Amino acid sequence: MRLLLVFLFAVIQVYDPLIDAENDRQKGIEYKNLGQPDSALYFLERALGQFSAVQDSFGIANVLVNLASLENTKGDFVRSFKLYHEALDCYQNLNDVQGLIKVNVNLANQQLKLNNINEAFAYYLKAENYSINSRIDTYLAYIYNGLGSIFLRNDFENRNLDKAEKYLNQALNIFEEERDIDQAGFVLNNLSRLHKERGEYSKAIDSYIKYIDFGLKENNNSSLLKGYHNISILYKEIGEYQLSLENLEKAEEIAISISDPINYIHILSNLVDVNMSLGNFHEAQFYLEKYKSLRDSIYDDDKMESLTELQVKYQTKEKEELLAKEIELNNERKWRNIFLTILSLALITGLCVIIWLNKKRRMEERNTLERQKEIETLKASIEGENKERKRLATDLHDSVGSILTAVRMIHSSYKNQVGESGTKVDMLLSEAAETVREVSHNISPTTLNRYGLKKSLEHMFESLPDTIEVNYSINLPEKGVGKEVERSLDYIVKELVNNTVKHANAESIELQINVIDDVVILTYEDDGKGFNTNDLAEGIGLSNIKNRVALLNGSVEVNSATGEGFLCSIEVLVH
Repeated sequence: MRLLLVFLFAVIQVYDPLIDAENDRQKGIEYKNLGQPDSALYFLERALGQFSAVQDSFGIANVLVNLASLENTKGDFVRSFKLYHEALDCYQNLNDVQGLIKVNVNLANQQLKLNNINEAFAYYLKAENYSINSRIDTYLAYIYNGLGSIFLRNDFENRNLDKAEKYLNQALNIFEEERDIDQAGFVLNNLSRLHKERGEYSKAIDSYIKYIDFGLKENNNSSLLKGYHNISILYKEIGEYQLSLENLEKAEEIAISISDPINYIHILSNLVDVNMSLGNFHEAQFYLEKYKSLRDSIYDDDKMESLTELQVKYQTKEKEELLAKEIELNNERKWRNIFLTILSLALITGLCVIIWLNKKRRMEERNTLERQKEIETLKASIEGENKERKRLATDLHDSVGSILTAVRMIHSSYKNQVGESGTKVDMLLSEAAETVREVSHNISPTTLNRYGLKKSLEHMFESLPDTIEVNYSINLPEKGVGKEVERSLDYIVKELVNNTVKHANAESIELQINVIDDVVILTYEDDGKGFNTNDLAEGIGLSNIKNRVALLNGSVEVNSATGEGFLCSIEVLVH
């Protein structure tokens, strides 16, 4: 029975989903450390699904922290921040203080990396409170180092070197006890910066020497490289160039042995500076050439600025003069380019103006041609109308008039036989003949052609009904105003009178025609019922009047209102 229970327990352990989930989480962490983010993401997400399936909140929180760290290394800080806060909620529900400390430290490091100093400071303080209250010191050294580095920063509003030194020393003590050389080195580096700012160079040097001793004891080349390099920079800053050179040579040897080109190129740059300061110009040139060669192998064109500055620093006077000339040429090119740009803009603007003027001129020419075409059309229409009027007048006079005369002569021979009826017929025939004569004269202005405009209009006024009183004044020069103008004015006045007789129910007509400075001014007015010029559509008569005036390059103005009569003013040039 005992063997059976042991067997069943073993089977349960083999198929425990939590074990599988934790194994996947560890694989994800391993792949992340190996620099394989895609594989790490696959196993971590699979672990998250397994922990979620069994509702293991602790496992879920741990995986969320790992995923947040992975996204942080990938540069997706927004997603990383979100995942960290989801982990915080899980640890808060579990009341897991160590988890809360871990996440707050990670968030603080992230915000510090993003240069959000105040946010990083707040997260470090939360982590410190959790650690002190719970007496969990697992992350305390990281917290103290973070707080110390923030108090040391120039961009921190509550900068305090004393607090920075306190926190950094506390962190250093913990890292020394734990033999964590890398982290101790970071703390010592911060302490050295602090001592340099205070002018305590001997303390700064002691910090670096201590860091180097750690590296020698642990045989840690990375720490030794950083220690020798940093102390050499400090010696250079205080003018101890020989000591600086000795430590730089040691750093160079280590950089070559561990194949660290990034640090090596900075070491070479400092070797150039220090040898120049010592007057070792040959050695400085040697290291400068090595610097150039290494730079060309690891840097692209976007990282040339530091080399350019280094080369300029050690160029001869002749090269400096060439550089000055090149700057001068660049300035000349810049101003020339500015001038060409302004000139181009001016030319483009001028071209646009010319195009616009040409377009405007073409439009004006097109409008003029259309106007001339319209005038020619009107002229042809009026000439055709005049010819048709003349033909109709001739037909009425020669045909209908002759027939009426013949009928009247035949009727005269029978007039005495039919008595009173014959007399009446004779009167009707006479009236018809007179009507044909008047219509013929109206259609073809014979009076106008023979006697002029004034006689033609007077003859027309004499034929009006007695119910309409006509007052007129026609003052024309002896030389006349031109046949075309007289013909048009004759037509216009007769058309206006015709409209008054037919539509206005007027009792009086006023007409004035005067010539002032070679301008014929016609004013026509009646006291009829008038009309609203906005509501009434333009009739054929008024349209013909305007066309005739337009043909003479004149102007027409019509004023009327319901119950207020009609007024028309026309001005045309004497032709």
